[in-house]
Amino acid sequence: SYYQNVLWDDITVYDEVTILPNDFTDVRATLSVPSDKQTGVYQGFLSFEGKYHKINSPVSYAVLETVKKDVGQTVISGSSGDALYGNGFVKGAFDMTSRYMAGDWRQYYFDIQDRTINSATIDLEWENDDTNFTVFMIDPHGKIIQTNFPSGVFGEFLGWPTSDWLGTSSFSGGGAFYPVKNKDNTSTVLFAPINQTGTYTLLVHSTLFDGTLTTEPISLAAKFTTIVPDEKPPEITFEIPELVNKTFDTLPEITEKNLDYVKYYLDGEERNLEHLPLKFGMLPDGKHNLRVYASDIVGNDAEQTFSFTVDNTPPEILVKSPINGTKVSDSLNIDFKVKDENLAEDGVITILLPDGESLKDVTSYSFNVADIDDGIYDLKIVAVDLAENEQTKILSFNVDHAFVQETSIYKEKEPVSENNLLIIISIIIVAIIMISVIVKRVRKTSTENKILKED
Repeated sequence: SYYQNVLWDDITVYDEVTILPNDFTDVRATLSVPSDKQTGVYQGFLSFEGKYHKINSPVSYAVLETVKKDVGQTVISGSSGDALYGNGFVKGAFDMTSRYMAGDWRQYYFDIQDRTINSATIDLEWENDDTNFTVFMIDPHGKIIQTNFPSGVFGEFLGWPTSDWLGTSSFSGGGAFYPVKNKDNTSTVLFAPINQTGTYTLLVHSTLFDGTLTTEPISLAAKFTTIVPDEKPPEITFEIPELVNKTFDTLPEITEKNLDYVKYYLDGEERNLEHLPLKFGMLPDGKHNLRVYASDIVGNDAEQTFSFTVDNTPPEILVKSPINGTKVSDSLNIDFKVKDENLAEDGVITILLPDGESLKDVTSYSFNVADIDDGIYDLKIVAVDLAENEQTKILSFNVDHAFVQETSIYKEKEPVSENNLLIIISIIIVAIIMISVIVKRVRKTSTENKILKED
């Protein structure tokens, strides 16, 4: 066939090249691929012309199609133009009795980086009933993973790539294809598994050509998606106490077989992967919210918000008695208070005495040291709040039995009960009534005496 040279704008060379006899040189060329270029293989020539010679150097490059899940479909269609043989056309051939693969091959490349994509649907259409195509899907490692005519038992026992291949024989030489229809006379479909990321190659091979024209246009549509029998959203479980401190760094548990991603929002701000696990101890004391959003590869999602309070401040122990270094001979008076916003009602205060005895939830106590040898001893007070923040205070005291200790009777103030309060009020009322009666009688007696004197 006759081809007229057309200027190829994809490749440009700016330098003049001078080559001496029996020598060589390197040539730098610039490849410019338009953003709307369809996937496929593009071919052309770099032409070098001298005074006496002209050399055409073949150049080809492949264009990848970046795949996005469920975002439209990739369509490649043959259209009329100045080029006799474009990316959407297939040359005529007959591939049944040739020793060589006489049928035309077209390559299309799909770059899949979304690990959630697990299936591809390919639809190929052409114009003439007597034309036929075989389609191959090849994974990133070069393995044929699917064709529009699965090999079946021929592939299992004979190693054939497709069921329309005739294998090697004296008739077919290196192998031949017998035209088999898949969907209808002018179209075929292919469903391929996608089980890894990378570049997948789609090969289109013309096994039979109608022969009306030199080329025949084809239309290719490719759709990539995720197909999984999963309708349940991810399950988010997070056991977090109401109060936490700096020792808590547990993340929520996400239960999902086909999990895609999880996002964490702490007080409305998304936390990136480098900020995980969450350092709750770095948060200021107070109330906080953790929002968890999880989605699987199908698109089922779940969201939950957990509220908690950070408390990294240990309790404050205010000791009234004893003073550190106190000298005693008979008894040691212990009197202190514990101050904390998140203090439990019981089980949080412990006094450890030198004799090994421990007192729970006691803030005042008189410790008898009469049976203790002279010497310096430690008194240990421990307080723990609801967030498990612990404060410890150690006080030393000196036992000296020769020391004359001032006698002090320590008696804990007992709260006035409701019954005692009623008794006191009743006594006051009775006293008021009796005083009123006595006053009236005194007045009456004075009046009678006055009348008798007047008479």
